[in-house]
Amino acid sequence: MNQAHIHLLLNHFPILGSLFAAGILFFGVILNDRKVNQVGLLSLVAFTLLTIPAFLSGHGAEEVIEDYPGISHAAIHNHEEAAELGLWIMVIAGVIALVSYFLQRRKEQMHRLLSLITLVAATAAFGVFFRVGLTGGEIRHPEIIKPIAVPDNPGSDQLYNGEHEENDED
Repeated sequence: MNQAHIHLLLNHFPILGSLFAAGILFFGVILNDRKVNQVGLLSLVAFTLLTIPAFLSGHGAEEVIEDYPGISHAAIHNHEEAAELGLWIMVIAGVIALVSYFLQRRKEQMHRLLSLITLVAATAAFGVFFRVGLTGGEIRHPEIIKPIAVPDNPGSDQLYNGEHEENDED
């Protein structure tokens, strides 16, 4: 197992984790339920902690694949830039969640506002990590960038993008 394997194992936690925590916080705010809010807050803290090794393993993953044929260094750079922004937003969201959790335990009247602020931060983290996932996919998955030419038979110039275009030369 190399750094690329580790990165692939961990890189979904920030995306799905921020969405999961935001969903729980959303229901906690709607239901005005402190316990549900606290589960969402602690979930966000846990997924923030998982974001750090996902980010750190990215450099090792780059070292593994950067010289493979067809790998775009521009795509890697875009992914790195998006991931760094995502890391900072997730860390900020995780810190807000941790502070909110402890303040909720002491000041009942603030829990709804604190959960709402954390919900906004978690949603922002998800939005950024959605982009991180897209830019990461562009590194090794050309099919999500643009349609690719896949001939059905020699001499065919049909495009493959999930569907075959009809050939008018029949």
